[in-house]
Amino acid sequence: MLSHLRSQLGSKFSLSSQSSLTGSPVHASAAAEVAWLAPLIPVTPGKRDFLRQVDAFQQGRIDELAAAYDNRALARLVLLKVGNLLVSQHGFHHRHTQLAGRPTQIMLDPSNTCQLQCPGCVHSSNATAGYGPPGDGRIFFEWPKGVMPPGTFDRIMSDYAPFAFAAVMYNYGEPLINKQFPDMVRRAKALGLYTWTSSNLSLSFDVDGVVGSDLDLLTMSIDGTSQETLQHYRRRGKYDLCLANMRALVAAKRRLGGGPHLVWQFLTFAHNSHEIETALALAQEIGVDELNVVTPLDMTWDDPTVPIHKSERAGRYVFNEDRHLTSPAAAAGLAIDEAVCDGLLSERWVDRMDRLGIQEEPSRAGRATCDWLYQNVTFDSADRVMPCCMAPTTTQHLHFATLGAADGDVTNSDEFRRARLAFVDRAAYDADAPSHPGREPHCANCKATPTLNFPVNPHVAMQLQCLDQGRVFDAAAINSLTGSTPAGPA
Repeated sequence: MLSHLRSQLGSKFSLSSQSSLTGSPVHASAAAEVAWLAPLIPVTPGKRDFLRQVDAFQQGRIDELAAAYDNRALARLVLLKVGNLLVSQHGFHHRHTQLAGRPTQIMLDPSNTCQLQCPGCVHSSNATAGYGPPGDGRIFFEWPKGVMPPGTFDRIMSDYAPFAFAAVMYNYGEPLINKQFPDMVRRAKALGLYTWTSSNLSLSFDVDGVVGSDLDLLTMSIDGTSQETLQHYRRRGKYDLCLANMRALVAAKRRLGGGPHLVWQFLTFAHNSHEIETALALAQEIGVDELNVVTPLDMTWDDPTVPIHKSERAGRYVFNEDRHLTSPAAAAGLAIDEAVCDGLLSERWVDRMDRLGIQEEPSRAGRATCDWLYQNVTFDSADRVMPCCMAPTTTQHLHFATLGAADGDVTNSDEFRRARLAFVDRAAYDADAPSHPGREPHCANCKATPTLNFPVNPHVAMQLQCLDQGRVFDAAAINSLTGSTPAGPA
């Protein structure tokens, strides 16, 4: 959805060679120190050696950032995120299976429930009967219903949000079923996260609450311009209500003086492609910010009446550019959760490594892996922890931990560790398999290649620039961290 931002970015950063961490120089600024630390990542496979350097950086730069931002809370929050980005990039580069860093993207379902029954989804009307051959071979989605309890969300925010850059607040449920959704967005924004959700808009909800929550991006999934066409795929969808909600969202943005970037997403099938031109005209008339015409994944395995159509009109039609990731002004006035940041920054990375029992590992740099296993963690409303956007089934083991029962960091559970090992050292994974007779992590045999919603390059780079209100980190420093040269202020 945010791929258009790549066009705003410049050349890649080329890592220079460093021989060791000994005799580190005194740096004139935080930006200079980051630009010195980042190139050490590929030549410093040892976790503890690198973590010591990141600890020194974080502890020594609080006053500099606090003076630049005139905000000590924001200084601590940015230092947490920059320090974690260094540590997580180190673990990703060396393909470690136990990670000291935490993910840069959080995916969560405010609600596991959805009022629609779209084909191919966990909520499809066919899902209760299962798929595949009859009998014991039948495949069923494993998807409990319900909304995310406040305690679950609070723990996600306290333990993971201060280190991350984005909260993707949707997966398989309808987020706006959760009446606490606006408050959830506000909490995420208070921890410096870009917030993005997706709704079918076929329900009544607090329009002013959503618009006023400081949500950054709202995808509106409406695949038709008539009731007959919409309900062919969006089963139980209500076109008139969708249209009214779109108009209400635009009106609320105008009345409140801001709000989320509104994207109408139109999935193209054989039954609805004749309405693309109508949707394009209607989007401009209503005043949404853009229309995305998208070719979906094939869902005829669930319902043969919804074959996809690759339209020549596929693409983005932008009427108002998304400015949430291009200006520090977009992050101005954040009510930073200072208590959470202070507590996390007080623990050094080397101490965290010891507390969690994280071991040293050989470098496996350059080996194939999956970005999701390093840069994302997914939570659903039933306290389940998963690696990506895919749904667990009776044959697809993706439930890697339970948040409420976890002791320590869920992203280093045995299933997460084994999933990473399956990619980077298959022989070691196979040798270890007999000691784990339970269900095999789906990642070990996964052939899917879903794209991260908020990748380090370029989106993390742009969110860091947005948070860096004092312009402490110049383009060279951000480039060294992410491989991206962020765009100038809007």
